[in-house]
Amino acid sequence: MPAAGLHEAANPVGSPDAAIEVLVDELRATMAANSGMGLAAPQIGVQLDVAVVRVGSVEIVLIDPIVERQRGRQAGWEGCLSIPDRVAWVIRPAEVTVATLDLRGRRHLVQARALLARAVIHEIDHLRGRLYADALAPDELVDTVKHPTPPRPGR
Repeated sequence: MPAAGLHEAANPVGSPDAAIEVLVDELRATMAANSGMGLAAPQIGVQLDVAVVRVGSVEIVLIDPIVERQRGRQAGWEGCLSIPDRVAWVIRPAEVTVATLDLRGRRHLVQARALLARAVIHEIDHLRGRLYADALAPDELVDTVKHPTPPRPGR
């Protein structure tokens, strides 16, 4: 299981500067090198409220994000770079609206649906010191080495 530091809330950034831009670039590179969809600063040992999400061609940089609205529900297999070779069936909101800062310090709203919403909430959970596996029983985590394509629960 991941290091204890992942169970601590990240510290707010307040006003992004050049160091935050470097951190965002590091998150992008680490995420890409590990075929991730998202990565939060605490996952690389930096306790700042910063994350990057990329789903397809859409990238969202989250700095001091605040979830303004959640709607609906979606269920699906979810994994995490901090918990390698494991997935679990997780229920997340189907749509989210998040207030966040951009790299220039301007607050704006991000709206996400489907897989993008799942990834955004997953990363915000990291920033709050939560991992998807925290709410699961150990037997709910599926080993993807043994089961590369796990069946949907209940089947």
